[in-house]
Amino acid sequence: MTRTHFFTFRMTEKLSFISVFILIFIWISDIQGQCISGNCNNGKGTYKFKDGSIYGGSFVKYFPHGYGKLMYKNGNVYEGEWKRGKKEGRGMLTFAKGNTYRGDFKNDVISGNGSMDYQNGDSYKGSWSANKSNGTGIYKFTNGDRYEGQFVSGFFDGFGIMYKKDGSRYEGHWHKNKKHGDGVLFLVNGNQIAQKFSYNTLLKEEEK
Repeated sequence: MTRTHFFTFRMTEKLSFISVFILIFIWISDIQGQCISGNCNNGKGTYKFKDGSIYGGSFVKYFPHGYGKLMYKNGNVYEGEWKRGKKEGRGMLTFAKGNTYRGDFKNDVISGNGSMDYQNGDSYKGSWSANKSNGTGIYKFTNGDRYEGQFVSGFFDGFGIMYKKDGSRYEGHWHKNKKHGDGVLFLVNGNQIAQKFSYNTLLKEEEK
């Protein structure tokens, strides 16, 4: 092999390696997305994911970390605090269907204390875990009624008080949004009626 041929062979080998490297980079970018502006390693930048979602904000070691905004492909938008690529801390999540949550997040889910304004005008403020109302809170209906009490997996569950817009209220036990167990109905005129329910079916009642 002449020197010229050897040089040509080495250059061809080098170019082939570069071409393969470029193809691998393009392939990885196509799978994982790409940084479209700024510093998506350690700094501030804008990153476009493969599914079309776009994140703009702070990065640490390629992870969204600190404060940033993620616009999901499905129309949801989250703006708030991040930790190693997950929603963590305080933030606001606006759903494409019109609901808006403001409050705590942990390990990428709604968890802690926060409020949800629903598209239909209802609202909830209180404790959350696993993206659902869990613990104690207040749910307000657009018609003026209000429930204050315990929640389990998004349902009125446990002890709670339902305040009606007419001034009456019911204090008692609930299960999956239904009156279940003993309770007392307080009428506007001051009368009190002891009641017992089984999944919203009145079993017995007597005036106290």
